[in-house]
Amino acid sequence: MRLQLLGASALLLALVPVAEAGKKKVGSRYVEIGDVTCREPIDEVSRELDTEVKAQYMAFSAGGKASFSQQVQRLDGLSPDQKVRERLEFKICMDYGNGLLTKEEYKLWSLLLNGDESAKQSLHQLALGEQRQLAREVPPPSSCAEPNMTVSRVLIDAGELLKGGSGGSARPADRDALAMLESATSGDNSAPLWASVARARLYAGEGSAKVADAADRAAAGCPTWGVPDNYRGSAFVLDKRLDDARSAFGSASRKSPDYAFAFYNLAAVDLAEGQVSSALSSLDRALVADASFGEAALLKGRVQVGTGDLAGGIDSLRRATDLLPDSATAWSKLGEALSSAGDPGAGQALCRARDLGADAVCPG
Repeated sequence: MRLQLLGASALLLALVPVAEAGKKKVGSRYVEIGDVTCREPIDEVSRELDTEVKAQYMAFSAGGKASFSQQVQRLDGLSPDQKVRERLEFKICMDYGNGLLTKEEYKLWSLLLNGDESAKQSLHQLALGEQRQLAREVPPPSSCAEPNMTVSRVLIDAGELLKGGSGGSARPADRDALAMLESATSGDNSAPLWASVARARLYAGEGSAKVADAADRAAAGCPTWGVPDNYRGSAFVLDKRLDDARSAFGSASRKSPDYAFAFYNLAAVDLAEGQVSSALSSLDRALVADASFGEAALLKGRVQVGTGDLAGGIDSLRRATDLLPDSATAWSKLGEALSSAGDPGAGQALCRARDLGADAVCPG
């Protein structure tokens, strides 16, 4: 959705040329910062509300300070007091002038503070997209309906709980997310909701039958979307039904050819059954679909080294360490491969792996 700028009377920002960042005229409420002019709240507002504003501003922190999902979670707590909003608007304007917010982010937050419901919907969509990236999901095709904002909020909150989980992890957070999502199904039957139920059931260790039931409901609402099949396949893997898992992952990759995680999972099944060539092909397709998929580069490198392609494996493992700079495993495997090749860079890689917690021998 394209965001529109507010009218001049509602905006606190005016694009004007400035000679010096942070310049303020004596006795004026206007501060020039970067390429913008921001209106500072009166001193009484500043003194009275600094503590509340500091807490409220967390909802509007960008530039890496808070995720979109965190911003959505905090948005409901925003004070209706216009004086608080005035202070927040000044802070947001200053952040924009200092380069901490992009122009589009500034527009979004300005609209939100002025009560624009379409901006709130945009924020929810950004947060939902963020959660999908964390889960390595692809969005549903445009022919399939997205959930309404209320259900999107449930998906966002549940996604925050599911972060760090995996198939069968059965953490309390996984069960809390599942309860939240299943409760939402009483008023919504959308494919994204049921796909999230499938993921939560998978993480909570509910068994392949229950995961498959949720996946089937999601597929019924969006038959051309590969994500439900991927969760069905993951449940089959836990049950060691590898042929069924391969079929499900293959279906997911055909429905969503840009779904890197489906190709990665397909490669893992192929490797479990000794089909190395097919696995490497699937990993290549995963990396084409998502060039930032470090885990796929890491797995590819390990397979290449294991099959004797040392040079190819080193290239893939270097790519993995670029994409996963804090992965002890990636640095350890790169160090081992470089050592096998007689490369003097092996020591540096192994020392990096050790510093990250790997059981690696750092020379010297």
